[in-house]
Amino acid sequence: MIKIVKWNETFENADSRKRQRLGIFYMPSGCDSSGYLSLMSEFPQDKALMAFGVFIALCQQSATLRKGVRGSFIKGDGSPMSEKQISMMIHVDVCHLRAAIEVLADERVKWVELLEKNIDMPPICHQSASSVPQNSDFVQGEGEGEGEVEGEGEVEGEGEDFEECEPFTEESCQAMRERSKLNLDEI
Repeated sequence: MIKIVKWNETFENADSRKRQRLGIFYMPSGCDSSGYLSLMSEFPQDKALMAFGVFIALCQQSATLRKGVRGSFIKGDGSPMSEKQISMMIHVDVCHLRAAIEVLADERVKWVELLEKNIDMPPICHQSASSVPQNSDFVQGEGEGEGEVEGEGEVEGEGEDFEECEPFTEESCQAMRERSKLNLDEI
């Protein structure tokens, strides 16, 4: 499981700790922490900048989670999210997430840690929507359009299969820049 180190101490304050979900998160200012200095000086610049961007995306996504679990990338049952699930949430290729996590978890940076255990989840405060209580006035299957839903398509790509990304080289960065340029004449 991927966990942001010292989430509570670094990215929360007394007000945010009271809130179930956050619209913003607190981030330290300045560029003088030992992790930041190590990141920017001890790794190739392309990897350092990519790792920094991924870390910010991880923080932004983590801030949307419930209090008590923010900073940890876990599912509702307490099991860890897969790399593919996290990459889909933050809109980053799995290979780039992996490369960033390798840098961010390095002893010199220590912004994330990889844990192998499940987290004890707080109890769910509501019943599952998949069942209706027996004493309910709602009758399943009656009413216009209820209970007759066709499948919305198959989900493909489940599992951990993914395309390998190009290694970070000056040429691959240049190719990425070229692919992302907009031709303003075509707009």
